[in-house]
Amino acid sequence: MSPVSLWSRITLGAMLASNLMAQRYSFRLYAAEQGLTNLGTQCLAQDRAGFLWVGTQDGLFRYDGERFEHYAGRNWQSKDLQAVHEAADGTLWAATRLDLLRQVGGEFARVDFGKAVEFAGAGSLSSDSQGRLNAATSKGLALLEPTGQGAALGARWISHEPAVGVYVEPSGAVWFGSGQELWRWDGQRADSFGKGRQLPADRWSSMVKDLRGNLWVRSATRLFELPERGSRFLDRGTGISPMTVLPASLCLASSGELWIPTDSGLSVRRGERTEVIGSDGGLPSDNPSAALQDREGSLWVGLRGLGVARWLGYPQWESWTTADGLSNNVIWAVRRDRGGALWVGTNHGLNILQAGGNRRVRLARTVEDRVRALSVDERGHVWAGTSMAGLNEYDAQRKLVRVYGVRSGLTDLRVNGVVVAGGRLWVSTAGGLFRSTPAQPGGGIRFERQAVPGTDANELFYQGVVDRRGWLWVPATRGLAWLHDGVWSRLGQ
Repeated sequence: MSPVSLWSRITLGAMLASNLMAQRYSFRLYAAEQGLTNLGTQCLAQDRAGFLWVGTQDGLFRYDGERFEHYAGRNWQSKDLQAVHEAADGTLWAATRLDLLRQVGGEFARVDFGKAVEFAGAGSLSSDSQGRLNAATSKGLALLEPTGQGAALGARWISHEPAVGVYVEPSGAVWFGSGQELWRWDGQRADSFGKGRQLPADRWSSMVKDLRGNLWVRSATRLFELPERGSRFLDRGTGISPMTVLPASLCLASSGELWIPTDSGLSVRRGERTEVIGSDGGLPSDNPSAALQDREGSLWVGLRGLGVARWLGYPQWESWTTADGLSNNVIWAVRRDRGGALWVGTNHGLNILQAGGNRRVRLARTVEDRVRALSVDERGHVWAGTSMAGLNEYDAQRKLVRVYGVRSGLTDLRVNGVVVAGGRLWVSTAGGLFRSTPAQPGGGIRFERQAVPGTDANELFYQGVVDRRGWLWVPATRGLAWLHDGVWSRLGQ
């Protein structure tokens, strides 16, 4: 019998009594093996064709689901990618430290501003509903508009002081950071927006509006929120580490979560709660540089020095492994008891994950370590089948109360499956199928071997199931058997 493959892959885990305050998740790392030859990831984007674009310290990479392809034009003045952005009209833009690039066909062409400009940070580019690009540069905020001469673009300068971040909200209003202030441009004039609204002076490098219309702004060390109908900014930076290596960025998920890369992991803000996901939570590194949710809902995280990681199963799954204290990563059986606790049978121990979301875990007492089958009866008792020591019974208080073996009629102790049906236990072993007598109030049951058609004392039986009609189905090495109205039948016989 094989371990439960799904749970093995997401690696349930826990061991001994321990309180684990942080949840643990599963991530897959993409790096040089997939063609990402520079691991200094700094920004992420996805285009409408579904390709993932990764900006690094040595050029731009496109991921097609299998391999990364490297882009670095000969006429680029820099390969140090700062930002990647797809406009509403489908145009893909990228900014290096010294270039603004526009994808034309399969190549990226430089855009001439008429003067040298520099870019800093993933928040340097944003576009409006017409596809017009706003670029935050060292010479100010520029709006790129068609000149009327073919595909040529001209820069309209909204401001002439260095800008570090820009965001175009759905209404068309443009927010940008310049100097030590936050500015808002309504299409006619730009006004400082922080003064008198309790927003401290800082280098605001990232802005975004959430699903409720609240504005979020971020600097290297601060996070503030302006409620949709509010007149003052609220400090939301408690519990969020700084971002000092790269200009700070923000990412809004479709769920409304706010993802915030920091120097200590990825901070995820859900409502009023903030969770920090770092190496203790399964992220391959504590140094994320960027975050992106793709069109399928997956979360991608850029990692400084490691490449890109994808959160497997986001947002439904969390995981446990031996790194969290699980006794073993090979999972054979999983059941939830009447009290909500999750029982996990492994190659080396029976683990109990406490209910309530606090991830409290302990190791249950067993006669033999390898637990290959679990079931819960009507009384809330848990039955654990071991590979060499028969069947263990646990009461509703999760205490080991009895061990059943040869003396109880269970003449084969190599248990592969346990099913509770009709007030009885059906135990599949490596040497036959056994049925118990009905459970008694005082405890204690006996087992008798079942005369399944075509079987003998050496046939292996595996985990059975009971369908909605009450029929019992049991797979075995000589074929599938089922019990209906007290009569056994078997495929092919």
